[in-house]
Amino acid sequence: MQFNFLTIAAILLAGETLAAKISYTAQYNGKDLKGNASVQTEKKGGGTIPDDKDDVVINNIGTWSNHKFSAKKNARTGIIIVSNTTPAASKSAATDENNEAQQLVQKNIK
Repeated sequence: MQFNFLTIAAILLAGETLAAKISYTAQYNGKDLKGNASVQTEKKGGGTIPDDKDDVVINNIGTWSNHKFSAKKNARTGIIIVSNTTPAASKSAATDENNEAQQLVQKNIK
């Protein structure tokens, strides 16, 4: 019984290391609570990508997007964060940019 438990635990832990979490953030020109112009951030959870694609995304997202997006790995959490390099014009444009970045990543890691 103990062997089965250890085997299952090892399989589950191995599964955790096979995928990296990824998220998308896009800054946009918006307004703060007082109505003053302010750069805001729109965030989107992106699920996971294969662990062996981390560096591919980080090193190539700029090339894939003509430097519209950049990516880095959070040192504390290990989550890959893909961001726009210049603020979008509006919240809806930022949402569109997050979707575009996610589609670029999915297209290029297959």
